[in-house]
Amino acid sequence: MKAKPDVCIQYNSYFFENLVLLIYRAIRAKVALAIIIQDLHIDLSVGVFSKRGLRSISQRLAFWLARTFDLIVPISASIVDDFRLDSSKCIIFQGGITKFANDLMLGERPVSQAIGVFAGALESYNGVDLLVQQWLGQKIGYPLHIFGRGRLAEFVSSAATESSHIVYHGFLDEQSVLGWQQVARWNFCFRYSIGLNQDYFFPSKLFNVACAPGALVVNNFNSLPEGIKNHSCVVADDMSNLSLQMRESLTSVGVLEARERRNYVLSNHSWAACIDQMFRFLSSRVNA
Repeated sequence: MKAKPDVCIQYNSYFFENLVLLIYRAIRAKVALAIIIQDLHIDLSVGVFSKRGLRSISQRLAFWLARTFDLIVPISASIVDDFRLDSSKCIIFQGGITKFANDLMLGERPVSQAIGVFAGALESYNGVDLLVQQWLGQKIGYPLHIFGRGRLAEFVSSAATESSHIVYHGFLDEQSVLGWQQVARWNFCFRYSIGLNQDYFFPSKLFNVACAPGALVVNNFNSLPEGIKNHSCVVADDMSNLSLQMRESLTSVGVLEARERRNYVLSNHSWAACIDQMFRFLSSRVNA
């Protein structure tokens, strides 16, 4: 039996996938199409025939097709404004928690280890190079455990060789990393416009990390939700006050702050709530 769905939801924008869905809608006129855009890699400042240039052109073509969908769910309002989308068919959603967040929220036990944990792509847009530099430069005496892979892996590995306060684990599965995040006094999540536009590429892992019991350390990146910012440890973009903010968080960020962060995330960043809102929007179109 062949499925003939009345509603199709695409996660992220890809040229051929978008084109196939539009062809399907042309065949079945009553089909409603929606697209969730969490990552948008568009950079026409690079050469057309470079790898990044070709990827950017492909993304623009895909985005041009996505504009004709019935519902667009971008990660930021900047995407709506900059690409002149029809705001009447847009729902802003920065991202939501996954099942790993539920594990991080088990109980309200205090953190058990004075360690810092960074988990993510080892790229400059995630600030891992700046974090390591400031950790060493400010002589922070706690272990910093780093998980991930990327272009800065060699830099991190070299720092770990030179300092006993930097521990590089390489890439591990999320469940393994979760065990460290559950006991860490500080968890880190940064975002910079280096190699990408942070207005189009929000660190959605933030919502999972915000559910950990320790202090959440962030920079004041674009679109950082106030409900998370108000219950986190916010450092300067150059991290010059990293050590100071970490010390202050030892007394200012405890069980109550973690609870407030979790409550905010659960109320505002649930994929279930997002999908429910999308279906209600699309159902009104299908039944119109």
